[in-house]
Amino acid sequence: MMPRVLIAGAGATGALCANILRQNLKNKVELVVWDKARGTGGRMSTSRSPDNPQCTADLGAQYITVTPDYAKKHESYHQELLTNGLLQPLTATIDGARDSHYEQGTVHYVTPQGVSSIVKHFLKNSESAVQYERPLVKLEAVNMNDSTQPPIPSVKLYMDSQPNVMEGDSVTGETQTTIKIIANPQEDQLEVFDAVILTMPAPQILQLKGLVQEALAKNSGVKSKLQSVSYSSRYALGLFFDQGTSLDTSPCARYVQKDPCIRWISVDTEKRGVDSSKQGPSLVVHTSVPFGIKYLETDKDEVQSIIMQHLRQLMPDLPEPAKVKCQRWRYSQVSTPYEGTPGSVFLAQQPTYAIVAAGDAFTHSNFDGCISSAETACEALIKYFEETNQV
Repeated sequence: MMPRVLIAGAGATGALCANILRQNLKNKVELVVWDKARGTGGRMSTSRSPDNPQCTADLGAQYITVTPDYAKKHESYHQELLTNGLLQPLTATIDGARDSHYEQGTVHYVTPQGVSSIVKHFLKNSESAVQYERPLVKLEAVNMNDSTQPPIPSVKLYMDSQPNVMEGDSVTGETQTTIKIIANPQEDQLEVFDAVILTMPAPQILQLKGLVQEALAKNSGVKSKLQSVSYSSRYALGLFFDQGTSLDTSPCARYVQKDPCIRWISVDTEKRGVDSSKQGPSLVVHTSVPFGIKYLETDKDEVQSIIMQHLRQLMPDLPEPAKVKCQRWRYSQVSTPYEGTPGSVFLAQQPTYAIVAAGDAFTHSNFDGCISSAETACEALIKYFEETNQV
């Protein structure tokens, strides 16, 4: 039977992993994606006005920057998204951008349908079974040939005994019956997998129970490197306005230089080239990292009130929004990546199951970093499947 892979996280890296595995293994793999949120995207999510779902705002990634090196390396991904109308060149002026924004050969793109449309595109192409509001808590090993264990649906039975080999160990000659992975064993309906790809932020990987803790206990070097990964934190506001509202801002997007709270303001609909005359415009505000860290554990309603006070000072003529959404980004961008930026790492590599950690923690925080991580993780996992005769 075909291997069954769980991808934890329906953000950019998770969606790309699913897409790459499907492209390379075709119908030889079953793909399942879990995400703890109610929708797709992770830090590339698109929010909608509660009053008008057509009025949207990207509260995470604001635009996609492609350097000359990645333009060549990842051309097929960028071209696929351009061809499908999910990317288009950024034409709006960005005030206060760093010099690197204007480096020769660097291109910037926006997402007219919202940045989550990229993630949805790759998930759809992967033909994965996607389940939302399904947080991963614990991974456990199960002996598939032990008749005393309760019946489990979707179980792949291997009757042949195999040598028990841990990563870095030699073959002991002892034989064990087939061991697989159960995800969230506390749930009523248990699901069994041959491999798991973890794409959540490093601190959340470190919190996973069961097999992950056992693996980290055996490899203190990997655990130490995961613990050394650090992230910036910030808040974002999405302001949704009624149809017919005019936001007179020029340029439509800017980095704020001297405010102690706000770092970024953009008329999101205009920045993305969206005609807001039918659904109303949206405005996005990002705070500075120092502000985000200072108020990280503060009640969001209180934080929203503080941000709005600063916004009113910067934009005194701002119309009253119909709705406001406050987003706390505890893990906004990677500031210190995993040592060596390997793209991905094996946490466990047994003859009959594997656990791989991937994501921008192992590269860097932008779309191309997610592509690089996904490619590395999938290349390693496909090689593992081939060496263990699972595909």
